[in-house]
Amino acid sequence: GPAAPLRELADAHGLLLIEDMAHSLRGGAAPLVGHIGVLSFGRDKIISSVFGGAVVTHDTALLTKIERAQAALALPPRGWVAQQLLHPLLMAIVKRWYFMGLGKWILVAAQRLRLLSKAVALRERAGAPPIFHHWRYSPALAVLLVGQLAKLDTFTQRRITTVNQYAERIAAVRGWRDLPLLRVPLRVKEKTALLLQARDEQLMLGDWYRVAVEPCSLEQLELVGYVPGSCPRAEIAAREVINLPTHPTMHPTEAQQVINFLREHGNISS
Repeated sequence: GPAAPLRELADAHGLLLIEDMAHSLRGGAAPLVGHIGVLSFGRDKIISSVFGGAVVTHDTALLTKIERAQAALALPPRGWVAQQLLHPLLMAIVKRWYFMGLGKWILVAAQRLRLLSKAVALRERAGAPPIFHHWRYSPALAVLLVGQLAKLDTFTQRRITTVNQYAERIAAVRGWRDLPLLRVPLRVKEKTALLLQARDEQLMLGDWYRVAVEPCSLEQLELVGYVPGSCPRAEIAAREVINLPTHPTMHPTEAQQVINFLREHGNISS
């Protein structure tokens, strides 16, 4: 595959290759190119337990080290765990009422009351480790994960259906190979205006990547040592790329609404 040369380069120089597999989980085994693969079970990934993740490796010595490091960590506080367990319930309410205005108020109120946590904390945006960095994965969140794993094959098939629908009916992504099942990227003109128009029409298009180094803001790039202009293509992509929704509850008629919106506004870049 395209990542194989990276593994060859790492092996040639005695480097450890860590592979980000956060978007690659689907029914069936995911091929591991790196020495270690990292999966994410965050709130907006293929399957979710709100927070948490997993490490995979074929190296038994590395696995032993990882297991020992995990065992030495403390469990998260019960209040924090309860906050995460509330997330699926509260977000279901927020999404139902989001475009009617009430959902936004519920979301803001829940965060201020600390009933909900934010996906990315302010300290993390500033380049500091998140508060949960030194905690073990909570067994309570694992219950959510087991339920999600049981639905993985169904989720995968639904996402494949949605992605294929985009690929067939949006010229800009037609012919792409191996379209991602999460956050399908699409380059557009006048990104900000397009996203505002989409919200007016009650469509939630993705705008996760606004700068070349996420999750920083433009003002925080200096804090993490990024020099503006050093990755020009990434900066262009951040300014021009949106992501099309592929959530597992998405019906083909909803995907068609997204397609119709993009066709109507004609803001797709070649």
